[in-house]
Amino acid sequence: MRVELHLDIKQRINRETVRAKMEKTFALRRQEVIRDAPMIIDVEVRWPALFDVMEINAEFKRVTTMPLQSRFISQIDLNSASLLRVFEKRSGQQGKKRGETWLP
Repeated sequence: MRVELHLDIKQRINRETVRAKMEKTFALRRQEVIRDAPMIIDVEVRWPALFDVMEINAEFKRVTTMPLQSRFISQIDLNSASLLRVFEKRSGQQGKKRGETWLP
């Protein structure tokens, strides 16, 4: 199944097929990562679909049962005041460019 998935990614075929195969191989992938603790480059070689944006979101949801992007945005919203204070206190020119780059 992993080899088929690898070929599907190279051929850029149907995303639904890749998603279904990634769901089926989740337990194997998890076991490999926990048991072998491979380097990231090795994981990327064995599971290239895992480094696709859609699959990153899907994998996060498989592990945590929460959607990644909405979770991330909600946490940014909760911490935006603190983040702005940190950015404003930065020394140097970046900290003083309020509104010109990344500060409102």
